[in-house]
Amino acid sequence: MFDCFHYAYAKAMRSPLLTLDELLLQTDVATLPKGSDEWPPSKN
Repeated sequence: MFDCFHYAYAKAMRSPLLTLDELLLQTDVATLPKGSDEWPPSKN
């Protein structure tokens, strides 16, 4: 989920928002289902 923290971080670090994908994934780990090691989830 994108929120104000990520926008403020990008502004402070002078980074384009598109380069924050890894940061977004790191901060969303707690919201992934338990036992889910695969990201992005495969479509079966």
